[in-house]
Amino acid sequence: MKDDSLKNGYRFSIRFNLNLPNHQKAWDKTNVIPAGKRSDYVVKAILAYDEPDTETLIKSLLSAVTDEIKAYIDKRLESVSFNDAKPDKKRRSKKNDETVSKDVLDFMKGL
Repeated sequence: MKDDSLKNGYRFSIRFNLNLPNHQKAWDKTNVIPAGKRSDYVVKAILAYDEPDTETLIKSLLSAVTDEIKAYIDKRLESVSFNDAKPDKKRRSKKNDETVSKDVLDFMKGL
């Protein structure tokens, strides 16, 4: 006669070596989970092991893009001279002229 505990699935046992720091951390995390929820926790942990951490990836990408934008703005601020006088119409009509307001650059730098 088969054991009733095997009706709903296979049994898997794990032992932690509490002399190893990572095993101790794993035991500490597992030990606080209520007894009926441990299997679900372990299953989710195993399945998530190979999944990319999208939240961390998004934060890293956002940080990299923000750093590049700030570096670009800083470079532009160093190369642009600011006059209190309004630019003349001839200067505005040039196609390759990139006049950017100091207020706009300061705003973007604050992002």
